[in-house]
Amino acid sequence: MVHDFDPFALRISGDFGVRWYGLSYMMGFICAYILITWLAKRQRAGLSVQMVGDFITYAAIGTLVGGRLGYVLFYGPDLFMKFKSEFPYWGVLAVNEGGMASHGGIIGIVIACLLYARKYSVNSLYLLDLVAVTGPIGVFFGRIANFINGELVGRPCDPTYPLAVKFPQDIVSVARSGSRETDGACSGC
Repeated sequence: MVHDFDPFALRISGDFGVRWYGLSYMMGFICAYILITWLAKRQRAGLSVQMVGDFITYAAIGTLVGGRLGYVLFYGPDLFMKFKSEFPYWGVLAVNEGGMASHGGIIGIVIACLLYARKYSVNSLYLLDLVAVTGPIGVFFGRIANFINGELVGRPCDPTYPLAVKFPQDIVSVARSGSRETDGACSGC
């Protein structure tokens, strides 16, 4: 099978629309909200059900800001100095130029938990535990979006494997290198 998924769940016009990647973030935060609400009803650790929405908002902002700044700091520092006359004007805000870094998102979530704990007098370790419990759900949805976008491909496998997927960028790189071996052009799911 050749990977040919459209990264847009709903294309509005040109390069603008709802992407699977954005939906995966949304689903991760919704699932985290549901699970943390369920836990808050059963635990006596200082986070009430009414506080969960604010906490998820802090975590979402921490994830997005941390993820983007992590990418810019670690992989594209030139984006700090890139300015354009059209939206989004500043390279740091142009998420279509590079994207986000998971380690930056993790740092952002930790900072968001510390800020929330300080503002609302909640145990910061409890909040970090909640994030540790719900984070894998977000990672699950994120990896599905990575697959749809053709990112983070797996290791080379036998092309006859029934779940093997050939990614167009790998097929082109194998063709350009002149290699006769096509095993490098597919990755297992």
